[in-house]
Amino acid sequence: MSTELPSLGFAGIGLMGLPMCRRLLAAGYPLTVWNRSPEKCAELVAAGAQLAADPAGLCRGSDMVLLCLADTEVVREVVFGEQGIAQGGRSGRLKAG
Repeated sequence: MSTELPSLGFAGIGLMGLPMCRRLLAAGYPLTVWNRSPEKCAELVAAGAQLAADPAGLCRGSDMVLLCLADTEVVREVVFGEQGIAQGGRSGRLKAG
């Protein structure tokens, strides 16, 4: 019996987010990443992750989106701002903080 891993989106590729994403890729999770500074995603893309153009893009094709962001203001911007996660979310999906 094989279990297919859920596809993940991840926003916030910094001091904590980068090693978390490395582990997710090593475990075989399909991963899409986004960061305000896209160059921080280069290592992960080279390792097999997909790069989203904006936070909304994390939701397209992801079963779950994870955030590792600096503070409440940044979370608000990434989730509810222009091209934010809230705009890209699929109907019937729960967003929890």
